[in-house]
Amino acid sequence: MKQQEPQQRRDYTMLDYQYMKEHYHTDSLASCAAALGRTVGSLKSFLQDHPELKKRPRA
Repeated sequence: MKQQEPQQRRDYTMLDYQYMKEHYHTDSLASCAAALGRTVGSLKSFLQDHPELKKRPRA
């Protein structure tokens, strides 16, 4: 059996936060995750910790 390398976790930076603030309201979660080099699950967890970034329904 081939041994897998352990996954490396990266902390979110202020640049990641700013990217999400600028792009998440128009782009999909998957495209934002790809642009940041993150997984969709990781980004979902990040959004739970930062509710101010969540998409809001249009009025």
